Amino acid sequence: MRTVAKGEQARAEILRAHPAAQVEVRRIDLADLASVQEFADALIAGGRPLDMLLNNAGVMFPPVRHETADGFELQLGGNFLGPFALTVRLLPLPLQAPAARVVTMSSGMAARGTIDFDGLNWQRGYDPAGAYGRSKLADLLLSRPTKRARRAR
Repeated sequence: MRTVAKGEQARAEILRAHPAAQVEVRRIDLADLASVQEFADALIAGGRPLDMLLNNAGVMFPPVRHETADGFELQLGGNFLGPFALTVRLLPLPLQAPAARVVTMSSGMAARGTIDFDGLNWQRGYDPAGAYGRSKLADLLLSRPTKRARRAR
């Protein structure tokens, strides 16, 4: 959802189909790390386990370079850094759930992405498709289990 109003519309549709459902709409801006922290802190304060976190942010191909509130290139910040910060901040909640999952969506464009640590922010030669591919490759790397996690299964 891009707006709280659209979230409320979706909530109403869910409740029409499933009147007993418990549905909340909360605001978060993944391109603003203060918003991510505020959102996560509110969920943590609720103290309930989190069964699933689905990261599916998708700023795609802005024709000119934009920055997040924190000064990161918009696609990297909104598609990767925000969801990464949210996942790390919320980690205590899925760890409380019996069979929690964290799912991070990516794109076929990840195959075209490269991680250039010296030019991560695209401050020179901005390429919208390249920046999107980079953000989606970063998402894949985030969701890849470590060797330690694979051995624990």
